[in-house]
Amino acid sequence: MTVQLAPHPVVLTFETVTPSPSPTDVLRGDLNEYDVTPGLIGFLAIFFIAVVCILGWFSMNRRVRRLRFAERAEAARAGEGEGSADAGSAADQGPTPDRTDG
Repeated sequence: MTVQLAPHPVVLTFETVTPSPSPTDVLRGDLNEYDVTPGLIGFLAIFFIAVVCILGWFSMNRRVRRLRFAERAEAARAGEGEGSADAGSAADQGPTPDRTDG
């Protein structure tokens, strides 16, 4: 069952009415709409956003580095506590005999 609604007369009236006051050219006579720039306020706003993004990036890098360091320290502590059979890891024993530096 499909219900069809007839358009209301008030809605039709609003669709055909022109805006008041009608839009006029708000630019000075010597300016073209393509000549208008954001100006100093626009520059400062974008500069502020860029500075905030850069500082956020540095902060994120610092936090990720701390997290990686904490994970490595925790892994090293877990490796030390495994027992006396694995007293030293491969990094502590130095280079392997088949490896040459040079």
